[in-house]
Amino acid sequence: MDKEAKSQHTEDDIDPSDKAGQAWRILALFFVILGAALSIYSLLHFQAVKTAGFSDFSCNINQTFNCDDVAKSPYAQIFGFPLGVYGMGYFLALAFLLLVPMVKEEGKALQESNQAAFVLALIGVATSLIFGGISLFIINALCLTCIGIYLVTFALGTIALLHRKELARGFSWGPAGNGLTNGAIAVAITLVAYNFLKPTIIPKPTTAPEQKEMMQTSLSPTVNMIDINKSPYSGFGEDYRYGPDDAKVVLVEFADFQCPACGQMAITIKRLKQEYGDRVLFVYKNYPLDQNCNPNINRKMHEYSCTIAVMARCAGSFGKFWPYYDLAFARQNEASEEKAKMWGREVGLSENDMTNCLNSADKYSKLQDDIKAGDKVGVQGTPALFLNGRSVINAHDYETLKIEIEKLLLE
Repeated sequence: MDKEAKSQHTEDDIDPSDKAGQAWRILALFFVILGAALSIYSLLHFQAVKTAGFSDFSCNINQTFNCDDVAKSPYAQIFGFPLGVYGMGYFLALAFLLLVPMVKEEGKALQESNQAAFVLALIGVATSLIFGGISLFIINALCLTCIGIYLVTFALGTIALLHRKELARGFSWGPAGNGLTNGAIAVAITLVAYNFLKPTIIPKPTTAPEQKEMMQTSLSPTVNMIDINKSPYSGFGEDYRYGPDDAKVVLVEFADFQCPACGQMAITIKRLKQEYGDRVLFVYKNYPLDQNCNPNINRKMHEYSCTIAVMARCAGSFGKFWPYYDLAFARQNEASEEKAKMWGREVGLSENDMTNCLNSADKYSKLQDDIKAGDKVGVQGTPALFLNGRSVINAHDYETLKIEIEKLLLE
């Protein structure tokens, strides 16, 4: 009788929420694993874009859902680390905090882990909202992988709120802070591991002088011959440019009017033109990432960039290339065939001018010629810059370009 009573007493004392608690923790861990997998995919994609300038990952669908554009933006990394690395660290930390209560049924460690997991889940939701807003309203492109991560954090946030009575019981920032410290250690370990294991591009063997030169410059040691047509009657038409044709320094830009990174570069180029426009020749060449005119692109990416490039050349025929260039990059988030024409009207082109231009095979032939020229010098993504024929290596900021221009001016 005593044994039966004792057994009955034990059964009665079991809180049904304990069993449910294990179930929702397992569900939360499933989302954590899914989030970590998506973060790894995001990291692999970032590395591919960083290496080649664009990728063939399945997260590229069209102009709106284009993870390449997101990866090229300055918001794709923080302190030199891709966001995917932080995502891996975040989910690793959350996994640790969720697993502790499954092995420790009581005590300080349980309280710290529960409360830290609750806070970390809410931080994930807030972070997703911030980066989702940046992607939608600033970059003007959406990344399907990122959206997947956002949905995972929303699911984890929902689970945390539904079980807040258990997770946040007796909440205090002291225990929560201790738990978050453990989480921060997990993130730090991930960052350190990435720093040691990140993929790198193995350079071709170089001679000692070339190695020394590469250490002292942001320019490739290889000098490429890039033809610049300085007359409307040469080649397939002139290259639109700014500055003296006999300048000692020539900066050639291969760009795409719908590329977000090219939009940022347009701002940098404008500053450089203001400072060096009387000593440097700035040359624009088209490299639209649009399958409508670029045979290297086999999927829908920047579907209006060929049309905009043609319209820019139409404007150039009337001496309006650079105003159109500035306008197209400033409003690239509005890009469409109709907008391309509207920008033409804004810089002074008539309907007849635009109709004749768009029906001209010469304009499209020039685009093809620019693309071939880019392929010849190894352009794989945009923007691609060349200073006196030497490729600018991963240094597209104003200060670095200014330093390199000053060096060339002094030679």
